[in-house]
Amino acid sequence: MNKNQIEEMSRKKILTVSATVALALIVGVRFYLKSPIPPYEGEVKLSGLSQNVEVFFDDYAVPHVYAKNEDDLFFATGYLMARERLFQMTVNAATTEGRLSELFGESQLESDVFLRTWGIPKTGEKLVDHLKPESRAAMETFCRGVNAYIDELGGRLPVEFKLLRIKPIRWDRGILRCSLAKWLICSERKKRWSCGPWRRMKNRLPCRQFQPI
Repeated sequence: MNKNQIEEMSRKKILTVSATVALALIVGVRFYLKSPIPPYEGEVKLSGLSQNVEVFFDDYAVPHVYAKNEDDLFFATGYLMARERLFQMTVNAATTEGRLSELFGESQLESDVFLRTWGIPKTGEKLVDHLKPESRAAMETFCRGVNAYIDELGGRLPVEFKLLRIKPIRWDRGILRCSLAKWLICSERKKRWSCGPWRRMKNRLPCRQFQPI
């Protein structure tokens, strides 16, 4: 075997090893980024339910929940909402409490400082204080449903969490009351901007001048 043949065999071995490594990396990355696909047919066993709950998904994938009692209804709703919108719920939870830097790094510190000036948690506490006991119980049951799905996932997180190397925020009554307060604040702001004088001002002023208002 001459020198040229030895060099040719060496090149083939290198190419074979490189192709094998590249294929292994591709398979590994695809496996790592693969997100669990939620079932839309069949049965799912949840330990937090006391009775059977039926869920029907319409043509737009909107779930319609039919339960025999309110506890199962709110638990299933929390579970389904987390299953469909876990990343959005995690970002919303971090936003209401000014914790975005925990998810996205130091670049969000200024946003966290600004968000905390809104006083959303305090507003949420006032809202919860005015709720009836059954409404507070429904909130806690909803949170249990959200956390049940997070526990079910374990390490099989959706691709967004894997890419950012973050974990879902577990829900409790504090986070939910902040979300309610955020909804109320945004609703009031939208309502104010949609009234006559504000709408006319918005239409007349350039966007840069109106935004600080």
